[in-house]
Amino acid sequence: MGVLKQYSLSLYAKYLHIYERAYELADREGKSFSEIINLALEEYVDVHYPGNPQTALESFQPDSLKPARLEAKMITQKVEELLERLEDGKGSEGYKNRVRLKTLPPLIVKLARLNLRLHSDEISDIVDRADGACFGGDPDV
Repeated sequence: MGVLKQYSLSLYAKYLHIYERAYELADREGKSFSEIINLALEEYVDVHYPGNPQTALESFQPDSLKPARLEAKMITQKVEELLERLEDGKGSEGYKNRVRLKTLPPLIVKLARLNLRLHSDEISDIVDRADGACFGGDPDV
């Protein structure tokens, strides 16, 4: 696993007991502390992305995306990102199964529902591709 980018991390004193347990856990599992942090960050993003569901300010500007189209665009980007991870062959089988069984299905449903209003061929294609990755039908994924 190569390092793409290095960041500085502030460890707050009030969470010292968590860091100590994380180091212990990492050592027991033969992982680095950085790997544990990356896994925790991945779980957090999977649960909380795309963040605050409020309507983006851009939707009030002329010629900008309407809220449904903006939401569809954000979900499409997330789905494409997840499909890329499934296709690159680098993730563990546990991670891939979690994406196929838990992360992708609700995103597929949201995107399909949004597309009932938007009628986009591009969105239909990504829904079909993600559906195939989760439930079969696409041997390349």
